[in-house]
Amino acid sequence: MFLANEIGKMYSEIESYNGDFGDPIVDTFSFDPWTYLERNDLSEFERRGVMVALLVILMTAIDNSTYEDALMSDWGIRALALMGSETVKVYPLFTDALKAFDQSEDEFLSALRTIYSEWVQPVTKG
Repeated sequence: MFLANEIGKMYSEIESYNGDFGDPIVDTFSFDPWTYLERNDLSEFERRGVMVALLVILMTAIDNSTYEDALMSDWGIRALALMGSETVKVYPLFTDALKAFDQSEDEFLSALRTIYSEWVQPVTKG
């Protein structure tokens, strides 16, 4: 229940900021997305929420430095390594967001808008 509550809070905050994934959204959850990413016991809502949290962390890294610094950070390198993972291949929107992160800040922002409209808004407007 803890994870689902934090994801709901994060989604509500993303909605409050009109789809912005950066600061201050990162402060709405305390879980480490890496801890949950490979787990098989998550609901669809939780799995997507964990992926959204990872994207929030990447966007926050850009907000707090530069795109180039975020790309080369431990978080950025680790996130890009996920692109070949079987876990994320099941979620093409997430894979697309990671690929966009690797391309440019503008591409990443565009991919986040898609995640927002496809994953976040259906929950917050539901």
